Amino acid sequence: MKNITFPYLADRFAQSIDQYITQELRREGIDDLSPCHGYLLKALMTNPVVSVLELSAITHKSKSTVSTHASKLEAHGYIEKRRSPLDARLHIIMLTPKGRALEPIIKRISSKLENHLAHHLSQDEVDKAKTFLTKCCRLL
Repeated sequence: MKNITFPYLADRFAQSIDQYITQELRREGIDDLSPCHGYLLKALMTNPVVSVLELSAITHKSKSTVSTHASKLEAHGYIEKRRSPLDARLHIIMLTPKGRALEPIIKRISSKLENHLAHHLSQDEVDKAKTFLTKCCRLL
């Protein structure tokens, strides 16, 4: 059997990304968000009005995880949850003006992270890493 340390390295990579994003959010003066909130906010920037179920599918997170993070974002005033006018059983989620104001900050942090990695990796390494990670995700 092959000695595979991919899960460990993938976890370390994810932790490093989270630390980087957290530091950048703090530099921007944002201390009430964490990287896990950024994924939901970014999804809402391209999908302005969605249900919890739709947001769960978009972000590949469980419905309970999305609900938990959405409640925190709502408490901080970044999103608003309402009953769907089409189906009262569903909640729809949308960004508030405070949430929309984060768009340039989130884009700037994402771009800075991508540029940082691109500066230290060759295009071939980037291409191979994308191919490898995509294949691993499909296998699981």
